[in-house]
Amino acid sequence: MRDSMPPPLLITLLCLQLLSACAFQASLSDGGQIVATLERSDLQENVTAYAAQISGGTRPIVVQFENASELKVKELKVKELKVNASLHGLCYSVSLLLREGPDGWSKPIRTIPVLTKPLPVRSVHIWDYRESPETGVVFQLQPPGGSVFSRVNISYSEGAEPRYMLYKDFHKGKTVFRHWLPGVCYRNITFMLISEATISQHALLSHSDVTHTPLHHRTVPFPPLNISHKIVHLVQRPLQKDPPAPPRQSRDVALLDEEPLEEVQPSDDHKGTEAPFSFSPTHNLTGFNLTNEEDEGAWLNPPKQGAWPNPQKEEEQEEEEEEEEEFVNAVVSEYEDSGSAMMLHPPDPPAVSPPPLPPLLMEVRWLPPRPPTSYDGFNIYIYRDGESYYFMFVFASKI
Repeated sequence: MRDSMPPPLLITLLCLQLLSACAFQASLSDGGQIVATLERSDLQENVTAYAAQISGGTRPIVVQFENASELKVKELKVKELKVNASLHGLCYSVSLLLREGPDGWSKPIRTIPVLTKPLPVRSVHIWDYRESPETGVVFQLQPPGGSVFSRVNISYSEGAEPRYMLYKDFHKGKTVFRHWLPGVCYRNITFMLISEATISQHALLSHSDVTHTPLHHRTVPFPPLNISHKIVHLVQRPLQKDPPAPPRQSRDVALLDEEPLEEVQPSDDHKGTEAPFSFSPTHNLTGFNLTNEEDEGAWLNPPKQGAWPNPQKEEEQEEEEEEEEEFVNAVVSEYEDSGSAMMLHPPDPPAVSPPPLPPLLMEVRWLPPRPPTSYDGFNIYIYRDGESYYFMFVFASKI
């Protein structure tokens, strides 16, 4: 019995020769289709048909090569067969089957594993993790339908250094990522789906494309330490005014150009008919002007009766003119236009501004946050009455 059995080395050589004789190939196209290739060396005698069996999904699929005999007749080099994968990111097994007569298909002659490519991520959302926003964020992915992946490659830039991390703890496209530093701005964040498989101790890896917009996120820095403040009441000093200048001493000085006027009495012809007129420099001679040449003659030869100005008549004329002006410039109480009246109301009294608050000085002190924390400065918010507030930004370089 032992002499009749071939040695193990001979069996291995026979298997290698059989595999080398079979040039059947399977690969993945750029469009995500499984491509099975039948060459002329795969043709055998007494074989009527050739087919490719694709297994790994819900059920195996057998697809026959059409007109495989044309490889001999038309001297074609290869014959291709394309099959659309139902799941993307899954490892399929593509096998070559032969048919000899009506008995059906034979067992697989050769099997080649093909790892399909997962579809790219549609959209991504990032927000702070509520329990620890300094180092944790939440990633929410929207993977496409019909994709299978084992891990996610998270690529980002931490400052000027590019980094990546393979993460697998995604549940329904959501996970908590707790590996970032506080206060650091992370740029160009992208997500790539990874599919993995191990066949005969050989690892297969396939990844999706990146089609979504790269994201940016900055973690929350740690708060400053030992915050304290102090209120200082400032004393507002009154403004010092200049002492008033001493009053000037006034004295009565006679004008050089002014000559004293003497009272002129009318002639005897006008006595009893005209009331005596007392002329002084304080009177305003309206309508009666004298030139320098006529001054002496006018006073020596007084005018006839009625030519002298009458103060009583002038006062009556002034009163009449004032009444006319008051009548013209009077304020109309009501203005009627098309049967409507417009009332003129007195203006509102001016608003009284409240007195200014006393001046205060607030002194705020703090220590920088604990490392490792990246920050550019500090925002100071001062609330007043629970609503309005004062905002101030302090650069870290100026502290």
